[in-house]
Amino acid sequence: MNTTKVKSAFRDYFPSLLPGSILFTIIVLLAQTGCATPAFKGVITGNADPRDIKEAHERAEDVDSDTDAKNVRVYYLFRKKGAAKLPSDIRMMGSGKDARLTWDTKRHKMITTAHDKMDYSVFFDRFGWRFYPYNESWRKVLCYPQVPLNWVTIYMWSFFSPTYWTCRIFPGLRRGDFTNEFIKNEKAIVRGLKKLAHSLDGDTVLIDKAPALEQGVITNRMFVPIVKAYILDDLTRPNRKSKYSKRIVFEEIKPASEKKEAAEKKPGKSFNKTVILKNGVRISGVSVSITKDSVVIIYPNGESAVLKKKEVASIKQKN
Repeated sequence: MNTTKVKSAFRDYFPSLLPGSILFTIIVLLAQTGCATPAFKGVITGNADPRDIKEAHERAEDVDSDTDAKNVRVYYLFRKKGAAKLPSDIRMMGSGKDARLTWDTKRHKMITTAHDKMDYSVFFDRFGWRFYPYNESWRKVLCYPQVPLNWVTIYMWSFFSPTYWTCRIFPGLRRGDFTNEFIKNEKAIVRGLKKLAHSLDGDTVLIDKAPALEQGVITNRMFVPIVKAYILDDLTRPNRKSKYSKRIVFEEIKPASEKKEAAEKKPGKSFNKTVILKNGVRISGVSVSITKDSVVIIYPNGESAVLKKKEVASIKQKN
């Protein structure tokens, strides 16, 4: 066999082989990175002027979780391995429906309550129609220049371009165990709540399972973990100067001990209702108030949860 001819043929063939090899390598690397995980944002549930709440949500979108909100501390009110210990003045009294949160009002001020919400639109985000707030910075660098290409090609770029595969958002959430789903999305959920806390001049976030929606809700046939969060301000920190010209004022939230004393002075509510959600969750021993578009659930400990009417299958009363 003439090795000289083989080497000559290889030299002639190699230049045409190299671009294809490079392209194949890039495609394999992009495929291994997988689709992007969804981002989450914090949603205020406390009582305040709706215009102020809207302003706070808009502020949170501009907050950088890695720089602006890096000093916001996060604690968990349910058992979690490796979680930081709660501050000495904050504690949960009781358990289950009777659980009550208490804290030292001289050390911490409760700003408001909130919950997480998945930042995902089937129409806009499945096909890359907007500049999505990816959890990873490198995806923004790679994917943002491709968004205009989706506009020009009417989504075709997102379907056929290998470079966009890693930009597609895959929620990957199905109805299942709350703990498992929360672990998968914990970083994104915490990031969204920290950004909201910073926008409200808060520096402490307490995360708990939302009692009414502990098993999550079904949105577009997807399981979305829902947590309840308390946003507090540490009154002992040295520099508490706000970076915002306007401080948003919420209805005052008192510790459980003070709420209990106030409740004892008022006629008691009847906590004899059972609310059955369409996803199968049953909420018993509560009081219910129905408005035009929502169902307000009030727990014996004074806490409440607001549900959309379409989420509720039925409401039963104990005899």
